[in-house]
Amino acid sequence: MADLDGQFDSNQVEPQKPMVPLKTGWYPMAIVESVVKETSSGNGNKYLQLVFQIDENRDSENAGRKVWARLNLWNSNPKASEIAQQELSAICRACGVPQITDSEQLHFIPMSVRVAYVPPKGEYQESNDTKGFAPLSKHFGGIGNTKQQTQQQPQTQHNQTQQQTQPMNTGNQAPAGNESPPWTTGQ
Repeated sequence: MADLDGQFDSNQVEPQKPMVPLKTGWYPMAIVESVVKETSSGNGNKYLQLVFQIDENRDSENAGRKVWARLNLWNSNPKASEIAQQELSAICRACGVPQITDSEQLHFIPMSVRVAYVPPKGEYQESNDTKGFAPLSKHFGGIGNTKQQTQQQPQTQHNQTQQQTQPMNTGNQAPAGNESPPWTTGQ
């Protein structure tokens, strides 16, 4: 039993709505978190996890909704690494940042993200997956993405998000073993 330190009245609080996956389509989003994680296989493979959040100023109906992408950049399967590098390339181009050394360089830059609905299968519930990336102006009009827009983001928003996230790879940490990232070795 847990003492609630007073009475809780559910009549005074709007109930939480069930979270259902987004419909397939293009959404105005930005990366708000990124972290390098090890795969569950335990064989030293790692992936870059990116968290995309819908822009509340361009889509009030879905404001704040999040979608996760996992890029298998450090994988023993060369095809998996190649696909991940292609996705990262598309993200960088959509953000207008052609070269990066740290995934945080892509944070808070608005872009268009193609989200796909994934139906339930076996033990997995329905979900969403990212299927494409483009400059924001391609699907939502307005000005294109620039690094200058990123610098205009309020610092407090960045700090609040960082406090809610796990520490990310700052670029000073090497991938598993002494391996270099695959895009620097010509794989």
